[in-house]
Amino acid sequence: MVPYTIVRDHLRYDYGDAEELVKSYVASACDYMETLTNRVFSSTTPEQHETAENTFNAAPAALNGSAVVYLDNTDVLSIQSLRNVTGNWTVVSKEYLDETGTYVTLSDTKARVRNTGYPIQIDFTDIEVPTDINTEQDYDLYRVTLSGGDNVKDLPRQYRQAMLLLVGHYDSQREAEYVGGLTTEIKEGVQRLLATVKVY
Repeated sequence: MVPYTIVRDHLRYDYGDAEELVKSYVASACDYMETLTNRVFSSTTPEQHETAENTFNAAPAALNGSAVVYLDNTDVLSIQSLRNVTGNWTVVSKEYLDETGTYVTLSDTKARVRNTGYPIQIDFTDIEVPTDINTEQDYDLYRVTLSGGDNVKDLPRQYRQAMLLLVGHYDSQREAEYVGGLTTEIKEGVQRLLATVKVY
């Protein structure tokens, strides 16, 4: 989302200083922003976010979020739209719950997941009900697993600014107690920036 070199310069650290600390700030900020905006961040090409001469010792690994959707017995009667899932996703698996209580692969080609645009749609309306499906359970009979998220390279500028505000706050308030002053959540900066890109 933000190259480590920019984060390090923002915190006024020299090259090579506090690498693990800065990485933990970035990871914590990402977690916070994912929760606040109801988005999942992903990057299949993390090396493009850092120049070779300024990278940290360990290159960041590729990030891919995951989403698991459960369908009840009545959910397959209509097309389900996942309006709280944005970004680019690929289907990892389509499964159903068999008589033994185990999820097994649903091979029916009529079990379609349309993930070419927003919103992602799950269409199980034309499937043939498996003969060994768990007929004693009406909920969570089908499970669809997706991998992906909002590519960090395509996120709006608000995320970069919110990231820098958060890591600056984390660095200045790194102690458990702060004596002689008042602490408060940095709502004015981060929350107002991310409110414009939140998925409701």
